[in-house]
Amino acid sequence: MKPASPDLVLRTLEARLPREGLFRGKTWRAGPEPFALSSVQVADLRRIGPALVRFLEVAEDFYHSREPELGFFRALLDQGKPDWLLRLHDSAAVRRQLPLVLRPDLLWTDDGFRITEIDGVPGGIGMIDFLNLVYGELGFDVIRGRQLFGEVFVERALAVVFSREASDYRPETEWMLRHASGEPGTQTLLEPDLRMEDAEALAGRIVYRFFELWDEELGAAGRRLLEMAGAGNLTLTGPPKAFFEEKLLLALYRDPFLHPRWRRELGAAHAEVLDRLIPFGWVLDPEPLPPHAVYPRLENWDWSELKEFSQEQRRLVAKVSGFCSSAWGSRGVHVGHDLSKAEWAKCLDDALASFPQNPWILQEFAASARVPNRYFSEGGTVVEEPGVVRLSPYYLVDGGETALQGVLAVVCPPDKKKIHGMTEATLVPCWER
Repeated sequence: MKPASPDLVLRTLEARLPREGLFRGKTWRAGPEPFALSSVQVADLRRIGPALVRFLEVAEDFYHSREPELGFFRALLDQGKPDWLLRLHDSAAVRRQLPLVLRPDLLWTDDGFRITEIDGVPGGIGMIDFLNLVYGELGFDVIRGRQLFGEVFVERALAVVFSREASDYRPETEWMLRHASGEPGTQTLLEPDLRMEDAEALAGRIVYRFFELWDEELGAAGRRLLEMAGAGNLTLTGPPKAFFEEKLLLALYRDPFLHPRWRRELGAAHAEVLDRLIPFGWVLDPEPLPPHAVYPRLENWDWSELKEFSQEQRRLVAKVSGFCSSAWGSRGVHVGHDLSKAEWAKCLDDALASFPQNPWILQEFAASARVPNRYFSEGGTVVEEPGVVRLSPYYLVDGGETALQGVLAVVCPPDKKKIHGMTEATLVPCWER
């Protein structure tokens, strides 16, 4: 089937988009065709999913290891976590559980993909279903799995529980379930309004946890869901493991002591993928180094020395690791060379001061490559200009198999250092050209 013309693409998108939209109060730019990936890039994306799943499995092994020399690994990841959550981490019922849906966020650079985050509770699953469905019907050979996510959710009778903050994603989820089942999305619940009897009624079910473990709004019924998961009375996905959601893991992959262990446990093929994917990083730990030691690649022995870095030397990114509201989305991300010297110094001071509760990491900045960005203007004409892109591949992790379900491209104007689904962003699925 010949791909549709831009006019037909625009008319079809406007006709098929649900009246309430897919995201509450959010808009984006549509494109006349999917974002093109090479066969080499698609093959790389198919390797990245299994490598990241194995990465999480090894991280869990390190976390629960009884080897004394690995004790620091869990100690770092447990910082700032409440006791009830640490008990959940040790629950036999949640051990070895993996997220059903896994979405890394990847920057496209001149040197290949670089990962910024691993999300085990991602939004956009309804969006990628919608885009793959519409563009696929218009003759574009989009990258997709054997089933839509909605079909997987309906077949397994997944319930979906949102927090207030995540409720912006409720329209896309309800569309996804309604399209897959032909019925209204009755499986979506809002956590603050969840009653204790609602939680108990979910016994034996799989629940898509659209709320963060740190969520301050987590009420008694939401906490009951977590208790039931720990007792094995229901399955939460992503599983209630805060250490899976910490950016610390990415910095710890580059730890000189741990890196050989990572490679050995991952296996050569997965390690080769992650060595290219994960930027070099450091944990912003205020504990002083001995005078004869330095931080690798920075060649400094005290974090205060970084305050004097020039703008060129500040091509670094400071990030809150996780388990707090500022770690969500692009919040808590600070690009060093975009800050003044005083702002950079304050950022480092704040990061080091927060260490006992909310650890930060530092990573080398990966510059995004310029790519063509084609989108519809408000008048419906096709505009083409340079852009920078974040790719979000969605994987279904199921029974030992990790399947690529689709790839969302978020293309932003080239002056944006933080690429996310802003109003000026073009959101399209990907295809192999």
